Amino acid sequence: MATWTNDDGLEVRYNLSRTTENVTGVNAHTPFKTITHHIVGTDLPDTDNAAANGDDAFIPAGSVITRAFVYVKTAFAGDTATMDLGLKLAAGTAISADGIDADIAVTALDAAGDTILCNGTYIADGDLTGVRLSADAYISASYETAAFTAGDAILYVEYLDVE
Repeated sequence: MATWTNDDGLEVRYNLSRTTENVTGVNAHTPFKTITHHIVGTDLPDTDNAAANGDDAFIPAGSVITRAFVYVKTAFAGDTATMDLGLKLAAGTAISADGIDADIAVTALDAAGDTILCNGTYIADGDLTGVRLSADAYISASYETAAFTAGDAILYVEYLDVE
């Protein structure tokens, strides 16, 4: 006997019997995915044109970036330094050097825990009419105006994988 009803009308289930629930409208698979990119301020080049490593995460062609943000782990320093975050091809050729965010000021990155919401041209607006990537895209990060002398952060990029 897998179920029985007790004296007060409660149905008791055990063994192999499971309850069922209404799952109408619930999508167990989501097309949204996230990649991360570690940023070390002192390692940033003036122009990021280095080829991607074979194990670097990338955003697949056809995808749309829905949002991105930088989370500061260790405060950045560097007088007038600013950071550009963008996209490049595997060979290192720029798709857009600042397509994720442009000129993030050191003053926005100068405390652990700072979080910067990115607003570059490759990030979709509220109705997901962002730029659809025509090729696999790798993250590029570089300094602008002056080099950083300290800092450590993680860039999170969420995208809609439309396969």
